Amino acid sequence: MMAMHNERVEYSLIPGELNRLQELRELNLVGTLPEESFDRITRIIQRVFHTGACAISLITEDKQWFKSCMGLPPELEEARSTKREQSLCQYVVAYREPLIVNNALEDPRFRHNQLLQKYTVRFYAGVPLISSKGNVLGSLFIMDGENREWTEADTNLLVEFSRWVMSEIELRHKNRLLDRVSGQLRVLSYTDPLTGMYNRRFLEELLDSSSYAAEGTAGPVAAVMIDVDHFKQFNDTYGHIAGDQCLKQIAQVMASVFHQDTCKVARYGGEEFVAVLDNTSAEAAMELAELVRTEVRSLQIPHAASPVSSFVTLSIGVAAVNASAEPVSEQLIYLADQALYAAKQAGRDRISLFGRETIK
Repeated sequence: MMAMHNERVEYSLIPGELNRLQELRELNLVGTLPEESFDRITRIIQRVFHTGACAISLITEDKQWFKSCMGLPPELEEARSTKREQSLCQYVVAYREPLIVNNALEDPRFRHNQLLQKYTVRFYAGVPLISSKGNVLGSLFIMDGENREWTEADTNLLVEFSRWVMSEIELRHKNRLLDRVSGQLRVLSYTDPLTGMYNRRFLEELLDSSSYAAEGTAGPVAAVMIDVDHFKQFNDTYGHIAGDQCLKQIAQVMASVFHQDTCKVARYGGEEFVAVLDNTSAEAAMELAELVRTEVRSLQIPHAASPVSSFVTLSIGVAAVNASAEPVSEQLIYLADQALYAAKQAGRDRISLFGRETIK
C-alpha cells in the first residue's frame, strides 16, 4: 500500500497533472449522462465483491465526478460529484497505485474527512484508471459501511475491472471521433468544393427521398435551373481561374437570394445551378429568379466573347409541381430543364416558366 501523509495533496505538483487533465477534456466524458455500458460494469462489480457501493470516479481540477455509481448515498448519486479534496480517489490519482483503507473512520490519514464521517464509510478500495497514454484519469472504487477482509487477489481483480472501464472509455471516444469524421465526410460528399454549395448528389438524394414531401411541404415545390450563358467561351477568353471566380460570384448571389430555410441551392454541374424551393409557387419562384438574373447582370463581369452581352448573363428555367407528385425529382428537374432549354432557344439572358412564354 502507498505511503501517504496527512498533508493536503498539492495537485499542481502531481507529475503529469496537466496532461491528465487535458486528456480528460478531450474525452468529453465529465458531465455526460449515465450510460448502460458503464453502469453494467459497476453492477457486476457490486455483485462480485458483495459490496455496498461501487463507482467510476473521474478527477478534474477541483472535483471528483461519477460516470457511474451504484449504491452511493442518494444525494451523492443525484449530485454525481464531490469536492476533489474530500475524495479518497484523489490519492489514487496522485500516487498512481491502489489504495485500500480498512476502518477509514479511525485511520489517522482520513479521520478528519467530513464526507467519510457523514456517510460512515469504513472500507474503501480504489484502483487507478490508466489510459493508453499513461494518464491516471480517476479511480474505480468500492466502499462499504462495514470493515471487510481484502486480499491481493481482490485488488488484482479490481484492477482487471478498471482495465475494462478504460476500454469502454477509449472505445466511446474512438466511436465519437469516427462519428465526427463520418459526418465531416458526409458533408464533403454533398458539397461542391469550388462554391461551397450543395452538389448534384445531395440534390438528387434529397428529391428522391421518400420522406421529402412529408418533411417539406404539402404545397407546391419549385425549381429554378440556371445556366451561365456561353461559359465555355468565357473560359477560353479569360482562363479557368477567372471562370472559377465568376462561378463563385454567381453562387454568392444565389446564396443571398435563396437564403430561406425552405431553399436548397446546388451546383448541378459545370456552369449549371439549381435551387429547389419548398412552399413556393411558380410566380414567386419567377420573382426570385429574376432577382438573381438582374443581380448577376449588375456585377458587370466582362464577357467579350458573348454574343448576348458584353457582360456575363444567365438563362433560367423555372417549374413548379405539387409536392405529393411521384416522383418529385423526375418531374421537377425535367420540367425546369425544359424551361431552361426554352430560355436558351429564345435568345438567352432571360427566364422561361415551363408551359409559358419566355420573359426577358
